[in-house]
Amino acid sequence: MISRSALFALSASLIILSGSTACNRDPYKVNLSGIECDITVRDLGREIFETPPHELAEKAETLSVNMIIVFNNFIIKLLLTSLNLILLQFFLASQCNPSLPAWNKASEFGL
Repeated sequence: MISRSALFALSASLIILSGSTACNRDPYKVNLSGIECDITVRDLGREIFETPPHELAEKAETLSVNMIIVFNNFIIKLLLTSLNLILLQFFLASQCNPSLPAWNKASEFGL
């Protein structure tokens, strides 16, 4: 049986190890002081629903272009996520059943 002092020493060493390695915020020491970003966030839903009805015709083209950009970005991310999940599913299935012919080597897919 493991003694309490051994458990305490193991716990303390794990806490010190995780504390010293987990908070490394900039491991590559990249100087970001000269980089400036001008980020704006727009709520397209609010633009659509808070626009008075008589102004919607004037804004219709710009709103549709903005919505198409947002929708296309969403669909691309959704497809990439789905593809990753499918590859992960085949990888896990091949690990459970090594007799699967095409999926038994994860290195073929970069996994």
